[in-house]
Amino acid sequence: MLLRLNWCRALWEGSYHGRRGSLPHDDRDQNWELRGQSRALPETLVDTGSEFTWIPRRVLEELGIRAQRKQAFAVAAGRRIERDIGYALVRAAGTEAPDLVVFAEPGDMTLLGAHSLEGLNLKIDPVRKELVPAGPVITAAA
Repeated sequence: MLLRLNWCRALWEGSYHGRRGSLPHDDRDQNWELRGQSRALPETLVDTGSEFTWIPRRVLEELGIRAQRKQAFAVAAGRRIERDIGYALVRAAGTEAPDLVVFAEPGDMTLLGAHSLEGLNLKIDPVRKELVPAGPVITAAA
């Protein structure tokens, strides 16, 4: 399923490390960590048919995200391409999770893929055309 979510504020952060502290929130302290720069990509397509999240190379490099390895992909036309992959913190619909991201080249689409959706524990509501919580995560009994 491919939905165009123009309002989607998917953010990719460039660092997992930073200053720690607390902020007042509803009469109690909330822990926080400054993780570095972030970028909003409002024209991101949510594509459950794409395994990975694809972000423009320029954006990832501006955030200081480095390529870790190359990955081969088969595109719909049947040809094979290679792209760099790195690690980033992905934010969407009020939640965040670390994930692999593809360094998209000019002509590639900007996509929020299935792996990120699962890590964020989000699903697509096709009627409202928005991302919503996927509910409790299924696990083996303890």
